[in-house]
Amino acid sequence: LMLRAPRLFSMKGFLQLVDPELWKGQGMMPKQAGRAWTEEELKKVSNEDLVKLFVRCWRQRNVVMTSERWIRNSLKKEMPYPDTYTDVMETMERIRNTLKYRHDVAAHRAWTKLQETIDVEVSKKHVVVKGYDGWRSKRTIITGVQYNPKPAPATEPPAELEE
Repeated sequence: LMLRAPRLFSMKGFLQLVDPELWKGQGMMPKQAGRAWTEEELKKVSNEDLVKLFVRCWRQRNVVMTSERWIRNSLKKEMPYPDTYTDVMETMERIRNTLKYRHDVAAHRAWTKLQETIDVEVSKKHVVVKGYDGWRSKRTIITGVQYNPKPAPATEPPAELEE
């Protein structure tokens, strides 16, 4: 009966974070990656695919960072294409902006639809707040919200039912 200590380092997990080109050629430099996605291209992609692309970019960012450290520490060389990291980060930021824009548009549409169906009365109160640094500032706090459903428009019965 052999007892093994648990493996703290998984080679399979490590290989997922390192560019395969580094391992195939035992130090062969990675190829140059493509370009960053533009906002116009991302606007045409569905939300589900944007999330998948974001996760893929996240993994690619980790691969680039691990490969860069591997090249620097083990091979004592500089990363051949340092702009790959910035391209991945630009794409991730553009995906975030696209998803945020879509969320804001959906929230605005929902808010306008809510305003069409409900009349909202908000009561406010002005107070003076003293901050931790001694400065005083005026704040407006909401003390109550009352929702008044708008009456549904009266519909007249069809002419054929009036007889």
